[in-house]
Amino acid sequence: MDYLQKHQALRINYLEKQLQTLPTVKSFKRRNKNSVTLKHRVTYPGHKPFTISAAKPAGQEFFKQSQLRTQYESELSYLHRKWYARYNAPVPSLEALTHTFRHSPLMTSDNFDKALPYQNHRYPLTPENGIMYNNNLYRTKGEVRIAMILDKLGIDFKYETALDTGNGYICPDFFARSRENGNCIFIEYNGMIDQRKYYDRNTVKRETYYGLGLREGIDVIYINEFMDITMDEDLIIAMILCALES
Repeated sequence: MDYLQKHQALRINYLEKQLQTLPTVKSFKRRNKNSVTLKHRVTYPGHKPFTISAAKPAGQEFFKQSQLRTQYESELSYLHRKWYARYNAPVPSLEALTHTFRHSPLMTSDNFDKALPYQNHRYPLTPENGIMYNNNLYRTKGEVRIAMILDKLGIDFKYETALDTGNGYICPDFFARSRENGNCIFIEYNGMIDQRKYYDRNTVKRETYYGLGLREGIDVIYINEFMDITMDEDLIIAMILCALES
């Protein structure tokens, strides 16, 4: 399974999981003697429906969630059609995508606790060449965006840690850990891919991860510069959440 196929399968799994948590909302008018009020009939999967006033803050929030559900259903329908037209096979589950084990011994919660940030001493980061966000320094605007997304999702992370592989050290851009299940992933931002030295450096890093048995899209998420240009935050969120939940 190539990267694009794997990512599409991860996105389909993510959307299906999200739809299990989002309500459907049907709006209707309730007429009294002297007034007409707008109501929402809210139904969550597996639960009995209930009615709430559309004017209440909770009613407005339920309506927003139902709009998100409609958006996800539309995208899921499109991805399913695209999948079966291209591959003519069932979409693999997250369990099938993760193969036989979740992580390399490197990517444990204990290693996350022990890891220290800012350990890339080969390319020192200073206030003069870095970008400040939330009292932390980052090298690029793209990495600041990733940090903002991780904060938004409530995911713990450390920037540019150094991990001993037994045959040298690796320094992922982000070492992230889910608060819900303790799963860990690496996130790499591949910027300036049009410049040869950065392209070569990213290639060596990718080959190192591959040699350590780390799986692209499951153990390591690669976010390329073109995603930053298109501001495709939903795509980045889907990649991160699918990897951490798998």
